Amino acid sequence: MDGIYGSLRPDLVVMGNDPLLSLCVALRRAMCGESVLIAPDTLDPRSWPKPDYAQNALAIFNCWDEVIAREVVRQFPALPLPASMPECLTSLSQACRETRRVRMIDGTAFQTSRGYVRGDRRREVLFPIEPGRRDSAGLNPTWKFLARRLDRMYFNHRELEFISAGAVVLTSHPSYFVDATSTAYSFVGQARQDKPEFVDALARVDDLKSASYEGMPQCSQV
Repeated sequence: MDGIYGSLRPDLVVMGNDPLLSLCVALRRAMCGESVLIAPDTLDPRSWPKPDYAQNALAIFNCWDEVIAREVVRQFPALPLPASMPECLTSLSQACRETRRVRMIDGTAFQTSRGYVRGDRRREVLFPIEPGRRDSAGLNPTWKFLARRLDRMYFNHRELEFISAGAVVLTSHPSYFVDATSTAYSFVGQARQDKPEFVDALARVDDLKSASYEGMPQCSQV
């Protein structure tokens, strides 16, 4: 992206550190006709909601079981039953690319405007965080795998650029840069208040169900 005051206006931003849920949400909404931007994000220790947060984050990275695979296929019957997490992510990312409505922001995290920017109150304004201000430690390494398989884009940090999103879905706990109290935000997976305390295969199935048609608000377009 280049240009003074350049902006991007996706229907939906999927933000967080859960690649599996991010792809599922993005694919479902793209299939409804929405434009979707996936924005990987993580937490530094001062943003952790509880001391053992890192254990749950690690479980998200590593957890895989046939029950997870079957839940993905239940939600997307056209996909083959995956035998592994890489196979599952490859199928989902390929399906996302085929919609031509899903892109991933590579190398940039975001902060909310916190009311300092005037504009359409029905949309959420997100600014890229200045390089060097954001610690990327803890970012799921799977994002590098997906960056080679999804359409991706970069921000030009030398100019003021922002995202004006119709809605934001969080797949993990937001960082302190993000004020997620507005009605633009929805919470799925480990971003929910009522999520399972222990992250195992059944908890991940519960996460996936929270991001399904049954657990999410309806698409804004068809």
